[in-house]
Amino acid sequence: MFGGPARRMKDRRVWNVKDFKLSSALGKGKFGNVYVAKTSNATVALKVMFKSCLASDAKRTLLLRREIEIHSRLVHKHILRCYGYFQDSKHIYIILQFASNGTSLSKMPFSERETKKITYQISSALEFCHSRGVIHRDLKPENILIDAKGNACLSDFGWSCHVVGGPDDEKRRTFCGTPDYMSPEQVLSKPYDARVDIWALGVTVFEFLTGETPFSRETIEDTFECISDG
Repeated sequence: MFGGPARRMKDRRVWNVKDFKLSSALGKGKFGNVYVAKTSNATVALKVMFKSCLASDAKRTLLLRREIEIHSRLVHKHILRCYGYFQDSKHIYIILQFASNGTSLSKMPFSERETKKITYQISSALEFCHSRGVIHRDLKPENILIDAKGNACLSDFGWSCHVVGGPDDEKRRTFCGTPDYMSPEQVLSKPYDARVDIWALGVTVFEFLTGETPFSRETIEDTFECISDG
């Protein structure tokens, strides 16, 4: 599915699931689960994807391949590390940095001081992404993780895309993301660029301080109308 049995880590080893001792589940979804996992010298998060589910969804498979390719190249102190991946006959495994304090969603609301710190750190991560032609496209509290030292890490590049070339190539039309955090251009199906991440960060900052999103309404249609009028 991904052209080979494994991607090699910096120590040049070819990883196998037997190298990891899985413990508690961090999250479960339709296409796979994420676990806390220990190796001989580190604790990581291991994302385990089911090939049987991916096989029936070509789009999801394409997105997963792109997610790995983009995320593994983004090395920044406020971006969750993607160390690599490997696979066997039934699963694809993605090795990620373990952020022991979980998502920022579980910590809200934040104080102004805490919000300022996280905003600065995620802004730095976004600036790095955008300088390399990457648009995240799904920035929200669930995708901002907090590490053991209390620092924020941008995560989940499942909807990210890479743009190259001139101004025309920098525009995107794909309708994706999470409704409450989408920009007016996205909800109106207009071309958009990396500034959609800045909009989503603004929505997230509002939520950090108040515990709620500014445009949320009873239905998605009403939410989109509120965003487009904003």
